[in-house]
Amino acid sequence: TNEGIRAALAEGGYECVVTLNDDVVVPPEFLSELVAAHRRHPHAIIGSQCYDIRTGRWYSNGVRRNWLLARDERVSQEVGTEVVRVTHVCARGTLFPCRVFDEVGLFDEEHLRMNGDDDLTFRAAERGWDVLVSTKARLYCHIEATPVTAQLRRFSLKNLFDYLFHFKSSTQLKKRFLMTYRHCRPRWYWPISLVLDVIRVVGGYFRRTLLPRGVRS
Repeated sequence: TNEGIRAALAEGGYECVVTLNDDVVVPPEFLSELVAAHRRHPHAIIGSQCYDIRTGRWYSNGVRRNWLLARDERVSQEVGTEVVRVTHVCARGTLFPCRVFDEVGLFDEEHLRMNGDDDLTFRAAERGWDVLVSTKARLYCHIEATPVTAQLRRFSLKNLFDYLFHFKSSTQLKKRFLMTYRHCRPRWYWPISLVLDVIRVVGGYFRRTLLPRGVRS
């Protein structure tokens, strides 16, 4: 992704860059909706709504980080709302004004080989950029194919290890530490938030893999 962004910036003349994951399908109007949202909100990173490609059901409008509870809280599907404000956004289908990269740099290649999108959008927000999700820009994702989904299908020591340490896992402990240390607000709360996050992540794995479905809910 960084190589593509570098090439666009070096070539020049571009106002924005749109990042796409390799496991998404976008409808024909996807880019035009992102650009329309950019025209209305030029000082913003703009993500898209995610739908499950298998079922066609709405999956996510984006999330807001609650540092005090150490968790991401999904934004509800708000009828009639053009954009929703979030704290950070996944880059699976996201428009970045090129000025963002000039101000805050690219994705963290050294420490965050995956999930660097969260870090980049947090950094941009700290520099005054809005982080929004367009409710009209929709894409379809292979939700069941994500590494965490596979790791939660059944309990095993290998799945637990991958859940906590594999670089492709969104619950990787290294990533959780870095994100909390860098971006937790209020700043002094980060050690407590990190402890709560680790307890929630580890406890959530055992709850979702060992308890019967009725007990989990």
